[in-house]
Amino acid sequence: MENIIKLWKELNVENVNFNFSCGGDSMGDTDIEIIDKEGNFVESDELIDYFDNEVYKKVDFYVNSDGHYIGESGSVYITLDEDDDEPYFNYSKSAQSEWSEMSTETTTITLNDKESKFIADYVSNINGGSDDGVINYKKDFILTDEEETIATDLLDKITEFARDFEPKNINGEAEDWFSFTTNDVGEELTLVDNELTITIEQSYITYSDSD
Repeated sequence: MENIIKLWKELNVENVNFNFSCGGDSMGDTDIEIIDKEGNFVESDELIDYFDNEVYKKVDFYVNSDGHYIGESGSVYITLDEDDDEPYFNYSKSAQSEWSEMSTETTTITLNDKESKFIADYVSNINGGSDDGVINYKKDFILTDEEETIATDLLDKITEFARDFEPKNINGEAEDWFSFTTNDVGEELTLVDNELTITIEQSYITYSDSD
């Protein structure tokens, strides 16, 4: 460490920034910036190698994701403290954690008369999401060409509505994943005056300061 402190002073270093991004059970990308007292970037493989190893002894990084916690990213600000009898390096982490949250909200979608009649006559449940969608029927019957077109357009309409839906009171970034259902299994769907009740679940990303 004495040699590192000596080299630090010789290069007139002000601070070292260890930039990182971790999550998914791995450390991810890192890079080290060495900055002198004039604000210039300094090249030193010896300092980089030293801090690239030492930072993991001094700072905790949270790499293990669990489906809710995704990871964190930020920087470790490294300075030389000479106020005590023996100088030492101070490591200060500034980072943000990334979280995957879920939103579930019930709303209504407006249908036309043909769509409403088709649902009232034949449909038990409509559900789907970002991957696929399905209409479950409450009885056996033969679809006419017109009814098949209504069913296809109806499923597309509801899927697009759910994809573009913006839930209330969410402070975050929407992800691509979503799902929807008109009713739980065994329960009746709700259709009143061409307004079909639909429950939409969406995933979104939030950020918070990390320790």
